[in-house]
Amino acid sequence: MAQEAGYEQDIGSIHDWARQIVWNLQKDMTFWDHVNAFIAAVDWHETWILLLILFELLLLGFTIYTQQNWAIQSVLFILTFIIVTCAQYINQWCFDNWQLFSNQNYFDPSGLFITVILSLPLVIISLIALVLGLYNASQLVIQVKTFEFKQQLKAKKKLQDQQKESQKNSKSVKKENKKTQ
Repeated sequence: MAQEAGYEQDIGSIHDWARQIVWNLQKDMTFWDHVNAFIAAVDWHETWILLLILFELLLLGFTIYTQQNWAIQSVLFILTFIIVTCAQYINQWCFDNWQLFSNQNYFDPSGLFITVILSLPLVIISLIALVLGLYNASQLVIQVKTFEFKQQLKAKKKLQDQQKESQKNSKSVKKENKKTQ
């Protein structure tokens, strides 16, 4: 028992040492070097990654296609929020069971891979849905205000026509009164 604890402690210190070496090597890398390293490290031909990308593209297309339907947009927004919120748990499950669906373990405890491959695209899709919703709301406000303006113009014209008609009637009444006198 004590030997196992010592073994785990040794593995932990080796892991920390290796992490420090990697960190020191990565200090000199630019952002684009990190992006290129990430792209090179992932096997983009794995079925589950392709299916995930296809799901995200279909979700994006469906989001744009249903932009006029606020109920569907709300459900999509909530769905993406739930998935992004659960990304930590999804990452943990994938870390424990990666052999079932993947050729290599992409899932680190910090969750970088799941963030880049799942959460970031879903957040971008939600942002697009939000922008489309705001644009549609602004167009609706413009339509309502245009309608109100047209209604006000019609009401003014009707009032002016009524005033002209009443002036004509009052003039004709005055003329008739003069004739009768």
